[in-house]
Amino acid sequence: MLEGNTTVDLLANMAEHCKTTTFLTEAINLPSKITSTLKNDVVGKPNIRIRVKKGNFIYDPA
Repeated sequence: MLEGNTTVDLLANMAEHCKTTTFLTEAINLPSKITSTLKNDVVGKPNIRIRVKKGNFIYDPA
């Protein structure tokens, strides 16, 4: 399944785990994983996710 909200999901997870109020005014201040998915979104590249479940390698182009 192809998803277009990888960057948003990562930002939501970051907000969920953050213990303090944080204001990010520039993309350069974001964690590298979020920055890389954001760059892919800007240029229209898919964000590829690789998961391992129960010892099986799964390619999930989400």
